[in-house]
Amino acid sequence: MQTLTEATINFVKPTGLNLADPDDSSQYADQVWQAGELLQTAMFEPHLLAGYGIEPIKAHDIFLVAQRAVDEVLQQLPLIEDVNEAVRWSAERLAQELPHAAQLSKVDGLYLAQWLLGILESPYAEQIDVDPVQYEESLGVEGVKELRERGQGAYAKRRLAVLSGSVEDVFRTHTDGYEQLIRGLSEIGQFDLAYKYSEKALLALPTEDTFDIVTFWAALSDAHFPHRSPAVHRIAFDSFPMLSTARGLFAAVGDTASVLIQTRLRDKPWDLAMFQYLCLDDPERAWATASDARIEWSLAEQLLPDLPDETIPILMRIVEEQLENKCGRDQAYELLGKVQRAADPISFEEFLGRLKRKFADCPEIRSLFAGVDEL
Repeated sequence: MQTLTEATINFVKPTGLNLADPDDSSQYADQVWQAGELLQTAMFEPHLLAGYGIEPIKAHDIFLVAQRAVDEVLQQLPLIEDVNEAVRWSAERLAQELPHAAQLSKVDGLYLAQWLLGILESPYAEQIDVDPVQYEESLGVEGVKELRERGQGAYAKRRLAVLSGSVEDVFRTHTDGYEQLIRGLSEIGQFDLAYKYSEKALLALPTEDTFDIVTFWAALSDAHFPHRSPAVHRIAFDSFPMLSTARGLFAAVGDTASVLIQTRLRDKPWDLAMFQYLCLDDPERAWATASDARIEWSLAEQLLPDLPDETIPILMRIVEEQLENKCGRDQAYELLGKVQRAADPISFEEFLGRLKRKFADCPEIRSLFAGVDEL
């Protein structure tokens, strides 16, 4: 048996890994994610810890373990070749556990403020979303006061402005573009102002610079101004005709937008086909669109449950191609399982037999095939 501290630190310490190597960096991302999962288990399902060979832990000790884990990861982030930002995502997932851990552990507000002040000095604090707003309850009056008096740096000041709920503070600190200001105003419940500045942004900025703003504006309208939602979604779709904005417009106005959307998406066959499948619930039309554009391979897996006869031959070719690529073999194994569940048993066994003969000299692939019956 090991303690929760030992198990968690073993995950976040990159022992034996070269973090400048992308493969080792990816492994480290998995370890950090597992650390977050373990802390979540300790807080919400502590009875399961014994099954992982971990000793019981008292609730008031969990924050110290989580704090130490985040501190360790922040030290490693500058050293990592994080090509796909996998480590950053895992670190953010780990950091998500700390606010609840602080509440559960009943951490002293001043102690928590001191720790946050140190963390917020790191340029990575914002990237992994260590946010003082999420700790308001645990900080208490004295902890918040300490942060406000000593907090430095643009990110810390922005988050403390949101914590204050002051419109003036938000305007004073959220000065790096419209999107930042709009989100800050929305966070403090100033939805009318957020809506107003969203409109201003679309008038002031080139269209190509407004995607994040217009999609946020559409979500803001859905939540707080539903009577304006159809018009906003129409602006979003006209500005950026694609699947995501098409789905938003269709949800806002219904079938009346179907012809318009399909016409505008004609030169984007993947978006059009997915719209036909997801919104119009018409897999046959979606497949026809994909076939006309010769992009069946990109929708075959999605449409497998509805059109097995059409998609299985394509998916079988994809599996075979992925097996030939060493980096794609895990995906091939997963896809093979989906094909097995949908295909005629006889034809699948014939396909599997052909693959076994083709890759008979590859031990790694043979070991994958050995587990096919368990898929």
